Amino acid sequence: MKRDAPALVFAMTFPSVMAWVYFVALAPSPTNATEAGFLVRTAYSAAKAVQFLFPVVWSWLWERSLPRPVPPRRRDVLLGLLFGATVAAVALALFYGVYRDSSAMRGAAGRFHAKMMDFGLNTPVLYLLFAAFLSVFHSLLEEYYWRWFVYGRLRRHAPPSVALPLASLAFMAHHVIILAMFFPGRWLEMIVPLSLGVAAGGGLWCWLYEKTRNLYAAWISHACIDAAILFVGYDMEFLHRN
Repeated sequence: MKRDAPALVFAMTFPSVMAWVYFVALAPSPTNATEAGFLVRTAYSAAKAVQFLFPVVWSWLWERSLPRPVPPRRRDVLLGLLFGATVAAVALALFYGVYRDSSAMRGAAGRFHAKMMDFGLNTPVLYLLFAAFLSVFHSLLEEYYWRWFVYGRLRRHAPPSVALPLASLAFMAHHVIILAMFFPGRWLEMIVPLSLGVAAGGGLWCWLYEKTRNLYAAWISHACIDAAILFVGYDMEFLHRN
């Protein structure tokens, strides 16, 4: 545990620190929008590079080991699709049936638009390309980071009843910062329930990883849910605003 402890502390806190940096500390003002947008993109890219390189570098330096992909099993793929499609359908139903025209979403739309401008995503094509990257590749990297490395390392030293909630709460933490930026002050209405939903999703993905011993089910379901969330963003940015 002595060797894993600093790695786990870093891995479980670094995403939240960097989310605060590029969503709060580097938030643009009317006088520095262009410069701030460049800094946000630079900080985001650097943070993601550090985050996703850290587990393999640490594992190689200390253990001379690397993640070893295994062939997908049909059962795991179907399990991931079933869970992911179900949650994605519920999320879209809630958005279009309850939240789309709410005051919370109207307020979030302007902040979402500003953040898209920070990232240079000012056309539907650019947004969809970025959304495809996040849904497919970024979700895989998050699963490797949060389930294979964080949860996997915690499981070396604790049972699932301890490792699963710790990994899930750490996974939730940076989402709280992002949600607080989009929905300032709306803790009971939006931030708390959505954050708990993220933690529950992270917990289920830990459970899937525990049961399947691979990332396919968690990755596929994660990708489906991210795609639904990013479609909500597309609606807010390019459909509902017009």
